[in-house]
Amino acid sequence: MLKILRTTRYLSDFGWDPLILTVKNPEPYHRADNPIPESARVYRSWRIPGGNFLARILRRLNLDERWLLLPDQYIFWIPGSLIYGWYLIIRQKVDLIYVTGPPYSALLCGALLKVLTGRPLVVDLRDPWSFNAARNGYPTKFHQWLDQRLEKWVLKTADFITCIYRITQEGYGRLYPWTRVKTAIFYDTIDRGDLPEIVDSYAKFTITYLGTFYPPFHTLKATLRAIRYLLDQGQITSDSFCFNYVGPFDKKFNSLIAELNLAQIVRQAGYQPLKEAQVEIFKSHALLLLLEFATINTKLFDYLAAGKPILAVVPEFQELEELLQTYASGFSMVSDGDYLKIAAIIVQYHQEHYQGELQVDPGKREHFIARMNIERETQELTAIFNQIIAEKKGLNV
Repeated sequence: MLKILRTTRYLSDFGWDPLILTVKNPEPYHRADNPIPESARVYRSWRIPGGNFLARILRRLNLDERWLLLPDQYIFWIPGSLIYGWYLIIRQKVDLIYVTGPPYSALLCGALLKVLTGRPLVVDLRDPWSFNAARNGYPTKFHQWLDQRLEKWVLKTADFITCIYRITQEGYGRLYPWTRVKTAIFYDTIDRGDLPEIVDSYAKFTITYLGTFYPPFHTLKATLRAIRYLLDQGQITSDSFCFNYVGPFDKKFNSLIAELNLAQIVRQAGYQPLKEAQVEIFKSHALLLLLEFATINTKLFDYLAAGKPILAVVPEFQELEELLQTYASGFSMVSDGDYLKIAAIIVQYHQEHYQGELQVDPGKREHFIARMNIERETQELTAIFNQIIAEKKGLNV
């Protein structure tokens, strides 16, 4: 959602007046700390309550929520959003529908609104739908068939599809070859206006991880084991080293910290709004990227904007490596989960910092900020909007 909020800041600069339709009292996961731009007109539809509650009950029964809630627990948002959306599109003379998901229910609503109003539809896929690694394993084959039918219909209905990384675009190209001619990549990148001013670094060497941890936690376990190894070897101490976690309270993380007796070198900054989280990144000496499967998320771009060395403990995949090679001021990658390799990189960063030799390439950061910013992406996105509108008008002549 952060990408959409950032995009709305600049739409008016390129000739588009944003009208935002969301729901009243949305679920906490979908609340954003960044305020919606003052220039945007915001409308909130009613919703049928109970989706989140029903999903919790199903999970407590060890049942997939998709037994009853397909494509997701936000399905009850659709009736109110559909009615209010139809009214707004007609009353406000809306030219184009731009919808983002997940939640995938929002994408369904966008497609239904196109059918009702005839307005062109652009679908923004922040994560893949049916082949999302986090959604693997349907309750039954029927649920899988139905979910894929919904997905296929939405994408067929869309005039254009944007993806936030290449592996999603390529995945859909294989699954639905006809999507290849109407997809483009718009990374979930940074807004230059959000970046902090120059800040002083932490007094002792600090490596920071931003965000949440993902099961099965192999990369987290390997990294913490590497830190434990370095402590046991006397190569780092609590006086010279800090692991800084900037994110919500995490039971698994805390249990591993207790199991490995690492509390003395861990700082838990807690969940931070965007600007405060970015300050934590900029104050650090190195940054930690942990991925359990091939994906790209917002923290990568926040890391690249800081211009600090990145330790990437990730599966091997080409898109991520290309982004790091092109834009990272410095990086090291471990793809086999070997804790000794991770330890060697950490201690190298640690030693180079205290020797004043921790090298970064500031030119890479400058190149990244100039090329990969939301203002530039919004300009490219609105060019697609304009082309779609021009083509529709041409057909109606």
